[in-house]
Amino acid sequence: TPLHIALKNFGSSWSLAQHLLDFDKACQMVQVKNLYGDLPLHVACSLRVSLKTLQLVLEYTVLATNSPLSLVWSVNNAGYSPIHLEWMARVEGGCSAYGGAATYPLGMNGRWLTNTECYVSMLQHAVEQVKVLIASTRASQSKIESARLVLGTFFDRTLLVMKSAYACMLDYSD
Repeated sequence: TPLHIALKNFGSSWSLAQHLLDFDKACQMVQVKNLYGDLPLHVACSLRVSLKTLQLVLEYTVLATNSPLSLVWSVNNAGYSPIHLEWMARVEGGCSAYGGAATYPLGMNGRWLTNTECYVSMLQHAVEQVKVLIASTRASQSKIESARLVLGTFFDRTLLVMKSAYACMLDYSD
C-alpha cells in the first residue's frame, strides 16, 4: 500500500503518514499485508520510525478493527510479530549485518532469519537483567527507569504498542 512505501522510504515523516491515513477513511491500509506478510505496523517497527509516527500507525491500527490484538500480534511470512521486529531492530542498532543501513524487510539479508534463537536469548537475558534491577529497587519510578536502562527505547516503544493494543479492552467506567 502507499502507507507501506511511505513508512519504508519516509518513516520519519509523520505528516506524510498522517495525510495517507486521513485519506483512508475506512482504515484499510493498516490491515493490508505486503508480499512479505507485513502490515504497516511491522514495517514501522522493523525500521524503528519515530515514536510519533509509530503512535499514529498504532492509533489507526486499533481503529481498524474490533480486535486490534489480532493485528498487533499478527506474524509476517517469516513468523515475526511487530514486537519481534522491534527487538531485532534494537539489537542490530539500525544497521544491517554488513554495517550499512537497516535492511527492509528484516531478515532478508539471510542472517536475521537464521539467528532467531540468538535474538530470543538476548531478550531473555535483558528481561533477567531488568528483573534483577527491579528486585533491588523500591520506588516504582525507579523500577521503570531500571527497565529503560537495560532495554533502552525498546521499552517505551513496546509499552506504546502494548498500551494501544490493550486499551480497547479496558473498561474505564469503574
